[in-house]
Amino acid sequence: MSMIAAIRRGQPTPLQPSMKADFNQVQLDIATLTRAERQRLRQSLLATLYFDFLQLPFELRETVYELVLMSSSGKIRRFSSPGRHKKSKTKAPRQIPTSILSVSRQVYLEARDVLYRKTTCKLSIYSQFRQVGHQIERNDKLAFVNFRQVILDIHVTNTSIEYNDKAVGSIGHFLADLVDMLVLAFDRQYNAPKTTVRLDFRLWEANDLDYKSGDDAPGCIGVCLYRKVWYRAQIAFAFNKMKSLLCFRVPNLILTTNVETSINGFRAQKVDACKVRFWNERNGDLGILSLWPNGHGCKLDPHEETDSDD
Repeated sequence: MSMIAAIRRGQPTPLQPSMKADFNQVQLDIATLTRAERQRLRQSLLATLYFDFLQLPFELRETVYELVLMSSSGKIRRFSSPGRHKKSKTKAPRQIPTSILSVSRQVYLEARDVLYRKTTCKLSIYSQFRQVGHQIERNDKLAFVNFRQVILDIHVTNTSIEYNDKAVGSIGHFLADLVDMLVLAFDRQYNAPKTTVRLDFRLWEANDLDYKSGDDAPGCIGVCLYRKVWYRAQIAFAFNKMKSLLCFRVPNLILTTNVETSINGFRAQKVDACKVRFWNERNGDLGILSLWPNGHGCKLDPHEETDSDD
């Protein structure tokens, strides 16, 4: 019995057409159908093409949302300057397909929750591509409200670091503005879920403030290890000020950074905007590190007084 004949008799039409079926003949047959018969044909086709997605278990629906909306890394990356990825080796951000959000209101709410709850939003802050220096774009401020995990990839320029620096675009000014922005974002969200914000600082490449083999080699220690110790101490001091201000004002916020711990046995403490006091845990050496004028290295002043109060 042909499919067309079955439709005319009002019988179910199992959709298993032969691979040898004459397509032109099918077109001719469909053209002879009445409007009601065409409607029955459409319903038969849809019965095999669609299913009730919301009847799936919630855990399975969440898995589908993850496959559609999330990248393999679980991160969404956005650059602070348009076209930034074209000037580096970093791949362009992946475009998120959003058609699933228009299926229904329930699917929209479920998929949105999965995206913001399980995805990490990464914002890259590059001062050299902005005339105003370090700054978060207006649209990116929503990331701190929606996403549960946010990473700021901050490129540090070769300048001093003072929290709440008056120089617009400086790291210190940027951190103070970030505190105000976070307080404003979470001010009225008394029952908001915990949000983790991580500040990853670097000079040029990712993780370049971490210790690497050879940093303390003769001839390299001033531009490698000492320089990293100096920057980490200066940034950590500003970060701790920022963290202390947010501790009580935004209790649902967890703030972390990549410069909180010592590297290679060097404990360091900021003295002022130019100097850092350090202690080498391995041999007990004490000293003062001063940044070179060009910011590309540090010099050791071992005979300078190291027991002054902060």
